[in-house]
Amino acid sequence: MEFPDRKSKKLERAILNFKKDLIELQLNHKAASDEILMKIKALLDSEGEDIEAVKNMEDLNYELDNNILVNIENALETIGGFEINLIDVDIYFSIIKEEQDSLKDLELSAKNLIKARSITDNSLKQYELENLSSLYESYTKAAANVQEKLNIILDELQNHIQKVKKMEVI
Repeated sequence: MEFPDRKSKKLERAILNFKKDLIELQLNHKAASDEILMKIKALLDSEGEDIEAVKNMEDLNYELDNNILVNIENALETIGGFEINLIDVDIYFSIIKEEQDSLKDLELSAKNLIKARSITDNSLKQYELENLSSLYESYTKAAANVQEKLNIILDELQNHIQKVKKMEVI
């Protein structure tokens, strides 16, 4: 007859799984947001002339918005619903929503800039360049904020793993 695992072992495994999932999501988020920023920077540097710079941007935005950020949100909900209150995750949802909104604005602005390049009036093109530049800065901050908060959560999970290991010894 096999004895069931101690509760502390189950807890430790669950926290380790959360941490592993979040690390993978963080890496995917970093790669996708960096690629989006690189494409927007190339579009800004070409003053809206390099349409190829934003090729596949819709796909990247979709992947980031509807896959990576949603999965981060789901992981945070799971952690928040865990039997021990590990992290107050509610404060992190607004940060994810902020990035999603910035991402949508950035994509729309990039499309507007590309459309504006066909108009002979340079004032509209200049306005769209300035708008995209401002949104680029805003999205850069939002993406960095999500990365920073994920690091905080990962550190907190690591602290809880250490506490659970101490519980096991007792």
